[in-house]
Amino acid sequence: MARITNNSDVGHLIKFYRERKHMTQIRLENLTALGSGTVAKIENGTRRPKRETIVSIAQTLQLNAKETAHLLGINLYAR
Repeated sequence: MARITNNSDVGHLIKFYRERKHMTQIRLENLTALGSGTVAKIENGTRRPKRETIVSIAQTLQLNAKETAHLLGINLYAR
């Protein structure tokens, strides 16, 4: 897996995982208590989410440890 290097990368991944769950941006915002439009800003790369927000989104989308680590920019296989 490639390392996350910018806001756009995080946003594209979040969008991929959200759409995989057939969830709207509004539904994800409601389930994670994010403000209106926040998910759209994250997904289009204009807002960088805090680690806590990424973890909350990952939990809501039921991501596994590898997917969550990838969103956080952590390489589980680094030596």
